[in-house]
Amino acid sequence: MSEAASHDTMSLESPLAVLLDADDRERDWQRSAQHYGGYAVELLEHAGFPFHEVQRAELTSERLPPLLLLPYSVRLTTDELKALTAYVMGGGSVVACGGVE
Repeated sequence: MSEAASHDTMSLESPLAVLLDADDRERDWQRSAQHYGGYAVELLEHAGFPFHEVQRAELTSERLPPLLLLPYSVRLTTDELKALTAYVMGGGSVVACGGVE
């Protein structure tokens, strides 16, 4: 990936989506908790791996790529959990680095 290319511009081609929700970041900051989403993005960018960021609202969409990375602890809503379960049952993969509640 060239310096000029942004990971967001590859959203339709990217095999990987990374959950980076602004509300989650704010909540972690208020709790003085570590938020590892930025670290995951930095690693992927340095490796030149194409990805795009998704917000929590997109977890229930049917447009997720084959692989979804949850780089921090996530407390899922019932609807999000149902959607991710269907996503995995349909062949998608989820890598949860910080755990899922």
